[in-house]
Amino acid sequence: MRAETGWKSIVQPENLVVYFAAMKWREWSQDLDHAGDPLLLALPEERPLAAFYRHWPPRVVAFKPEPGNNMLTAEDFVRGEKGWVIVPATRFIGREGHVAAKVLLFDGNENSIFSLASLSNIGRRRKAHVDRLSANGAWRRENLYHL
Repeated sequence: MRAETGWKSIVQPENLVVYFAAMKWREWSQDLDHAGDPLLLALPEERPLAAFYRHWPPRVVAFKPEPGNNMLTAEDFVRGEKGWVIVPATRFIGREGHVAAKVLLFDGNENSIFSLASLSNIGRRRKAHVDRLSANGAWRRENLYHL
């Protein structure tokens, strides 16, 4: 059985959850405004990061160390950064501060390892939204203001 699963992942990668999530990350991050600004990734290791490098036009992608367990707010974490900082969706729940945020909830679940939040200084952006992705690949956008 394991050999069959391995073979299917080679000949039909689009059926893998990680592949599906990476495609949705690419679509979602491609839609972030200020396309000339960098994407700063503050994600745990072992995430499919290639999705962020496949934009057109290309964006600068850099890494930002994770905040660890200290009690920074999202506002403190992005202060002085140009562009969007991408973090796990649950990283700053209850400690947002004044930031613009766009959130992708994979299968509507904020605790999924594939759910993300993009954060930016609110001085540059005013609108925010949550994109909810269902298991069948359908998107639903909810607009938010002044998180």
